Amino acid sequence: MDIANQLSTSGRAIFTSRLVRRKFDPSQPVLDKGSSVSGAYFVLEGALRVFTLSPQGKQITLYRILPGQTCILAINSLFNSFLYPAWVEAEEKTVLGVLPGDIYRQLFRGEAIVQDITIKALSSTVFGLMSALEKHHSQTIKQRLAHYLLVRVAPDATVYTTQQVIADDLGSTREFVARILSHLTQQGLVQTGRRKIRILDPEALKKLCQYDEA
Repeated sequence: MDIANQLSTSGRAIFTSRLVRRKFDPSQPVLDKGSSVSGAYFVLEGALRVFTLSPQGKQITLYRILPGQTCILAINSLFNSFLYPAWVEAEEKTVLGVLPGDIYRQLFRGEAIVQDITIKALSSTVFGLMSALEKHHSQTIKQRLAHYLLVRVAPDATVYTTQQVIADDLGSTREFVARILSHLTQQGLVQTGRRKIRILDPEALKKLCQYDEA
């Protein structure tokens, strides 16, 4: 989404002149828990991962921010003078646009696209967090892994990721994820490779999401 082109002429001038671009490498920290937030964050390229830590120190992914999206937790911190409540890192090479807080508030009051982005960020984040919470309490890790693979599979029937990333997203350990993937491989459902998992039997994975006899 090209945000600037959907603003009014005056809004576009303010947005482009005050937006500060920052570049991040994969896995580079963007925000730490307890950081003060001075502006709104827009992903222009790449992706950010927002996560928290379990009492055991495991990373648990809360949600991702993709191009054209903003971080609702940062917006909440900005409007209410709260410290940021989680950690954020770049998931890939990422270009981030940071808009000063006073400018964001000004645009939010008068620009429909900024209001729309903010409301969508709020609704999608709440829905995603509720969905993740429900899955965490009602599904086994094997079911959650099957669902994870199905929603992230590329058109070539492959999920391009690592076991550590999956473990972080599911709030598990790499060793446990590797063990489950080994079981799925033995059952002929997937085929694992370096930084990729090929889906061999998507229908069986769908059934596994609904029922896990193990």
